Amino acid sequence: MPFTLGPVTEITLTFEDRDLNKAHATFCLEIADTVTILDIIGYATGLLAKVAPLTECNILDSSVHMTLKQTDAWALPPESAEVQRKGSFSFLTAAGTTGALEIPGLVNTLVVDRSNTIDISNAAITDFTNYIVNGPIGFGNGFVTGAGIQYTQFRSARKIHRSSSKG
Repeated sequence: MPFTLGPVTEITLTFEDRDLNKAHATFCLEIADTVTILDIIGYATGLLAKVAPLTECNILDSSVHMTLKQTDAWALPPESAEVQRKGSFSFLTAAGTTGALEIPGLVNTLVVDRSNTIDISNAAITDFTNYIVNGPIGFGNGFVTGAGIQYTQFRSARKIHRSSSKG
């Protein structure tokens, strides 16, 4: 009996900082049942490309009902890398609600000096938020909440601190 993919697929990225602290960020994507595992691997790879410029942490792996190990070699994260320092990105949904996604180990230069405000004019931030709304296919095919509700518009971004698991 062949497998079919459900309407919402979760892609989870695992982050690790210099002190071996780990954090996870989960992104939900509504997909058609004709999508293959190779397509999902491509979507996860695309998401990795959009998130990597936003974090100083290593992204260890991605899981999509199976684990896709990150194969690129990387250097030890810089001393400033902390998975507890996160970028919190707020999006409006098709239901008129808001949803937030967090990126651990936010790069310090993406934050406006003397504030917790993320510079949303930065190209890496714009690239990431557009990818969340528009997805790998185009508007209306972007990422969704855990309940399967489409993110329709980027709302705001700020730096926060949240605890993460110790390595």
